Amino acid sequence: MTGRGPERLTSIDGLGPLVRDDNVVVQGEREDYPEWRDFHERDIKVWNLQELRTSGFAEAAERAVEKLRGNGVEGSGSNSTRTFWVTR
Repeated sequence: MTGRGPERLTSIDGLGPLVRDDNVVVQGEREDYPEWRDFHERDIKVWNLQELRTSGFAEAAERAVEKLRGNGVEGSGSNSTRTFWVTR
């Protein structure tokens, strides 16, 4: 979605990237994978698994939604499932 990876997956029909880095939240990172290191060098917000356990998963979901809404991303969600659907 952010344009990283094989072109056939990241620019479908020449439309990628579809999502700006500052509208991406990665939650639950467990390992320091070399492929993911550039997330920390971008505007992508990353919370590792320990941070999620400390703050609580519900709080982390709320912070992610707040970040997206603060960027003007529109969507809807359910408090019971902590799902946030992003619309274009």
